Amino acid sequence: MTTHTHIRFGTVSRAATTERATGGNAVALSAYHAAARYEASDGRVFDFARKRNELVTETRVLLPDGAPAWAADPATLWRAAESADKRRDACIARWIEVSVPRAVPKELTAGFGEAVGRMLSERYGVAVQVDAHRVKASDGGTNDHAHLLIATRVFDGDKFGKKSSALDQGFRARRGRDMRVAVAEAANKFLAEHGIDEARLNPEKQAGPVPPERNVSRRAVEAWKKNPDDAEVYGSVIAARPVRRQLRAARRVAVQSVQEVAALAATHERCALTVRPRRVRPGPPWIEVEPRGPIVAVSRRADAIALRLADGAVVIQRQDAIRLRSGRPSGGAVATMADRAVAAGWTEVTLSGTDPSQRDRLAAALAARGITVVGEAR
Repeated sequence: MTTHTHIRFGTVSRAATTERATGGNAVALSAYHAAARYEASDGRVFDFARKRNELVTETRVLLPDGAPAWAADPATLWRAAESADKRRDACIARWIEVSVPRAVPKELTAGFGEAVGRMLSERYGVAVQVDAHRVKASDGGTNDHAHLLIATRVFDGDKFGKKSSALDQGFRARRGRDMRVAVAEAANKFLAEHGIDEARLNPEKQAGPVPPERNVSRRAVEAWKKNPDDAEVYGSVIAARPVRRQLRAARRVAVQSVQEVAALAATHERCALTVRPRRVRPGPPWIEVEPRGPIVAVSRRADAIALRLADGAVVIQRQDAIRLRSGRPSGGAVATMADRAVAAGWTEVTLSGTDPSQRDRLAAALAARGITVVGEAR
């Protein structure tokens, strides 16, 4: 399924002349992303250490092959980037903000952002700073998002060289759509590799918030107070407020509807095979599993573990069920499910699945391991 999430772009420019531009200093934005205290080349200090509680993991700088070692330090990197551009209207860096789907567990949030940053660094040969933040959302949940700060110049030996024309074109092509698609593809590849099947990023722009109310002069406000019928400028602002309230309410309903549809889709998603214990044992039995045999990757969540197999299948194990979530029920997948049932200490289980022959294969594998199949769970 597709998650309606945001992918935002912007630039760090000394002359902030557009809505998406951030005027000022790249060191300042780096410090904000890293929730750190950095000093710029001109002696100014940017201190955002008070935001450390929002930071999910430590800051990481992704570098292309052959990059100088000093570039791994964020403050040094962005001081050098500022010094490399002398023009008053120079574009020092670009930034991307990507919201992290809630299906991504906390321990994978940093990897989610790094997957996008690695794509950018490898494709364009530039340095990318990656940070992940977690703040409280309006619905009481959490809003996890990844910040990527991207250098606009490539390295030339031990210093910054020329601007990356490929990076600039990547952001400009089709008004940024190509870059949005690239970011979504990198993020979705990461989700698929970690068995997170209930979330995918949509590269299409989502409806933004209601634009801010039109600014009017104090004189116009005073004229409205004296004679509301003749004060057309501020009167039009007042008249538009009920419509603006309706738009905000409609947007809240739309967002809630998307979330409800996503939850229902995840709830009703059918799995190729499922094995459940007749009696659930307390405690998480999956902590000690490591990649070996057909298992090539393991990702842990708060209440489950995803096992990616060499043939592309993904087995999800929870305390009360083991499911085959993607791929066909191959011999490796069936054996892995049976082995995990043994590791969980299950002795009697029920099976469910859309293909009777595959259920029979799993039943045979369980029986060979001393586990009794007592029925089918629908």
